[in-house]
Amino acid sequence: MKKYWFVLFVIALSITGCSTSSSSKSSTQSSISVQPEKLSSREQELISKTGVGTISYFTLSGRLKKGEDIEFEVVKVERGKKSPGLKSYGVMTKNLKKELISFGVVNRKSNLQLLLGTPGGLVTGNGSETVKASMFQDLSSKITLSKNKPAYLAVWSGNKHGSSLETLDLLDHKELMKRLKRVDVAFLYQLTLVDKKK
Repeated sequence: MKKYWFVLFVIALSITGCSTSSSSKSSTQSSISVQPEKLSSREQELISKTGVGTISYFTLSGRLKKGEDIEFEVVKVERGKKSPGLKSYGVMTKNLKKELISFGVVNRKSNLQLLLGTPGGLVTGNGSETVKASMFQDLSSKITLSKNKPAYLAVWSGNKHGSSLETLDLLDHKELMKRLKRVDVAFLYQLTLVDKKK
C-alpha cells in the first residue's frame, strides 16, 4: 500500500512540474495576433476614389513584452532572390487593441508606389518596375506572430512579359518562395516579432 501511494505521489509531482514549466514558458512569449480587416462596400467605394489601386488592411491585437518590438517590412523578391525594401519599427504602445495597419500598391505607368501603414503613420517608397501582368493577394485568416519568424500578410507579384501568374499561399512559406522563383518581381509585406533595437 505504501508503495502504491509513493507511485501516486511521484506522478502528481511530475504533472505539477510539467504544468509549471509549460505555464512559465508561455508567460515569456507575447501573444500578438494579426487579422484581416473586412471593409464595407461603402468603405471600399471611398478608397476607390483615392487612386490607390490595391490596398489591404489588418488589425494587430495583444500585448508586447518588455524589450520586444514589431518590424514592418516590404521585401523585394526577384526570381526568388530577396532584397531589403521599406522597413519600419518602433511600436509606441505595448497594448495593441485592434491597431490598424495596411499595405497598398499604386500602379503607375513608369513605376509602383508602395504604401506601408503602421500604428505610427505611413511609409511610402517606389518600386521601379514595369510589368504587363500583375496580381495582389493577401491573408484571409487570423494568425499569431512567432518570435523572429516573418509572417507574410500580402504580396504583389508581376511578370514583365505578360505570362500568367500563379496563386500564392502566404501561410506555406516554403511553397511561397518556390513559386516566387517563377515570378519576375514581387513585393512581400511581412511582420516580425523581434527584440527591440538598442
